[in-house]
Amino acid sequence: MKTDSRMIFRVILALILIFFATKPYNNYCNNSGKCWPIYFSHFFSGSMGSVVNLEFEVTNYIQNLKITFDKKEIETPTNNLNELNLKVFNDGQDTIEFKIDMLSEPKDFYQYLIRYNCPCSQKYRLKKGEQKNIRVIFKVSKKFDEKNFDDSFQKIRFKTSRIN
Repeated sequence: MKTDSRMIFRVILALILIFFATKPYNNYCNNSGKCWPIYFSHFFSGSMGSVVNLEFEVTNYIQNLKITFDKKEIETPTNNLNELNLKVFNDGQDTIEFKIDMLSEPKDFYQYLIRYNCPCSQKYRLKKGEQKNIRVIFKVSKKFDEKNFDDSFQKIRFKTSRIN
């Protein structure tokens, strides 16, 4: 009987440690873009909230780099998982090295975006004529329901920058 209670205690302790270790791991993943964050809310999503209108834009100053979306805007309830596909194409003669940052308008809206898969600050390299499909998976936090934003649309902007 003692071994059973010890085993249960060890399993509970391991689950608690995993739970608390995911926050720094997720912060690292979101900031570096080198791994996939683990969100328990992704597996155990709660009820959905109010509807948010999202509009997607690109700020691209890199010549010969073309970026398109599969959607220009969506209506989504808070706490709902969303997927957006970016197609990035090198239309030039040279190899392009770049990164993509995800921004929002208004700026305060960014804190309500929970990113599961984000191109945020990852380095990409496209050779002449090469195309890359980038999946962005995110949801708007339920905490957004408590805030009052003036705009009817919240913008998510993908900004490119060249890496030299």
